[in-house]
Amino acid sequence: MERENGLWLRGKSLVIFLATAAFMLILFGLANIVLFTPYLGVIEVGFGIALLINLVLFKLGKFSFSLSSTLFLFVLFLCFSVLLLTGGIRGTGIFWVFTFPLVSFFLKSSRVAAIWNLLFIIVLFSILFFSSSGFKVTPYSQITLLQAVAVYMTFLVLVYVYSSVMKSYLDRIYNTAIRDPLTGLYNRTFAFAYLRQELEKVKRGEIKSLCIVYIDLDNFKYINDLHGHSAGDLALKEIAELIRRKFRKGDVVARIGGDEFLIVVSRCRKERIENRLEELKAQVEDKFREFNVSISYGIAVAPLDSTDIEELVKIADKRMYSNKKAKKGECRTPSIAS
Repeated sequence: MERENGLWLRGKSLVIFLATAAFMLILFGLANIVLFTPYLGVIEVGFGIALLINLVLFKLGKFSFSLSSTLFLFVLFLCFSVLLLTGGIRGTGIFWVFTFPLVSFFLKSSRVAAIWNLLFIIVLFSILFFSSSGFKVTPYSQITLLQAVAVYMTFLVLVYVYSSVMKSYLDRIYNTAIRDPLTGLYNRTFAFAYLRQELEKVKRGEIKSLCIVYIDLDNFKYINDLHGHSAGDLALKEIAELIRRKFRKGDVVARIGGDEFLIVVSRCRKERIENRLEELKAQVEDKFREFNVSISYGIAVAPLDSTDIEELVKIADKRMYSNKKAKKGECRTPSIAS
């Protein structure tokens, strides 16, 4: 879900970029056709139409974000190369190339964006080389091209540093928003948002089964009573880590209350989940034998039990309490005096 949220945000930005670039290219293209350089105007209008087609296919879901953003950068790459070679309208085309680092680093990973910019720098140096060799391949002077290369590379470094720093800050902010500060597991807000999203996939038939596990710790309060809340917090961290290790990396393991946990498992088999939980129960009981701490759990399966989020959680919660009551007579509770 974290990755999907990032793609959703960049997807909205891609739509804005495509629409803006298409509008500007068609506008300047028509101006060139009527007032300045007709052949260049035709090329610009062609690039603009290509971006509009890309935009429509992306909005219709025919193109993925990866494909659409790659095609966008490819069209910009060609367009800016043409502007360098022709000068654009009265030699102003060179100013547009400095938008390329910003767009590429926003739409692509740092590594991929760096490759795109390296290719563009090669184009800049090639034009500079041929110009210095006596070939008239561009209307710009050598000093202008040298300045353009220097400014472009400086701007590229600044964009790279800014992008890296901002990504680091945004990752921290995002993790703070979706993580439980004590255990590092996902928090209640994220878990239920993710569960709601996965249930929609179940309804559409994209996922055949979805399991949710509701876990509550038994006798956990005795750790707090005997050794204080600091010891209780440490125990919670250790139990959270045991739970996390029992599930796959793609499963969402969340702490939703004091000593309550919720796990969302896509494409699951209930029997396998039960086996993992019994292993987890044995590990918790062994590690905290002194306090007779254990776990009670309940499992609900969509679409078998329900596809309604509230109903599904209620079923898992009810089964967890049934599990807790069934073993209540088996549990001994340690005496505080001991």
